[in-house]
This record gives sequence, structure tokens and C-alpha cells, in this order.
Amino acid sequence: VGGTCKDGFSSLAANPAKRESFANQCARLIKERGVDGIDLDWEFPGWSGGTSADEDNFVLLLKAIREKIGSDKRLTIAVGNNVDGIKVKECLEIVDYFNVMTYDMCAGATHHTSLYRSYRSGYTTVDETIKKILAKGATYDKMMLGLAFYGRGNNVEFKDWTDYRDIKLRDGMKERWDDTALVPYILNSKDEYVIGYDNPRS
Repeated sequence: VGGTCKDGFSSLAANPAKRESFANQCARLIKERGVDGIDLDWEFPGWSGGTSADEDNFVLLLKAIREKIGSDKRLTIAVGNNVDGIKVKECLEIVDYFNVMTYDMCAGATHHTSLYRSYRSGYTTVDETIKKILAKGATYDKMMLGLAFYGRGNNVEFKDWTDYRDIKLRDGMKERWDDTALVPYILNSKDEYVIGYDNPRS
């Protein structure tokens, strides 16, 4: 539930009646659809129209959902590099694990899924993200690493978001491997960076 730029979580989490109603809807959905549980993708508490109260209210929302769905169903949350608005330890007492978004970590023509930092890395890396979450009290067994089945292109040779199956060499392009970041990327015939992505090797 949620996703990039999906607002409404802040007002939902702040209202006890809305939290209760939402938790009931989660339980109903699980039962009707026969799914394993609910994953909340609030991007991100305290940001994008949120308030400083989001941090506490997020914990209250998770508690309400857990109470309604029970301990035998999964409750997970998606987290990114910015966990400043999340009470990591408190949330991990309620949820089964964090789905860590280790992609879209780019700014322009740079790697968006770097494992480690190189001069082609974006604003953060997988390594830096995991360390930041661990520093706030998470444990390895409570984190699931999210991977991107798409690349981030330059919007010329490749679209900004390009499906993995559409990443193909053409017109003098060359695939390269970053030995530091441990990810592949493609250069065009002018040796300009045109797309970064994950592949089976990375």
C-alpha cells in the first residue's frame, strides 16, 4: 500500500478513527484476497506533506494493523536511505522486516544501484543505506534487500526508467563494469554514460 509520492499517510496516521478503519480494511483485504500480509510504502514519514508527529503516529498505525491482522500474517514496511522520520527499533518490534529500497539512488547520469561508492555513484549506495539503518537499531535479519528490475537512463538513448529486458546494446554502445560500485552501465559511441542498472552479476 502506498508508493512514490502517495500522500495521505500523515493525516491517516494522526487520526485514531482513521487508523482503526485502515487497520480493519487491511485485515479484510488479507482475508478476501488470501494474501500473506500487508506492506506499507510510506515515502516518507516527516517528509512530502508530513509533520514531525509522523514518527510517533507511524508506530501507532503499525500497532493498529498488527492488532487487526494478528501475528501469523506478515506486516512489512518499505524504507529508503532517509530513516530520520522512522523509529526503527519501535517499528521492528511490530513488523516482520523492512523492505529496503536500494535503487533510484541517483542524480542525473550516475549509477542508481551502487553497492559501494565510486565516482559514478549517485547520492547514496546500498552499503551506506544499510549502515544508516543499522545505526538506528536495525538488525540484518530484519532487512530484505530490494533490487531494481529496471535501469535509469539519460532520456536520450534510454528512457529514465527502462525495463531490464529493454536494455540492449546498439549503435556502437559498450557495456562496462564498475569494479568499485560493482554494477554494470552502458556508454554510447561517444563514451557518454547512458544507463545504469543491475544484472545477474551485480
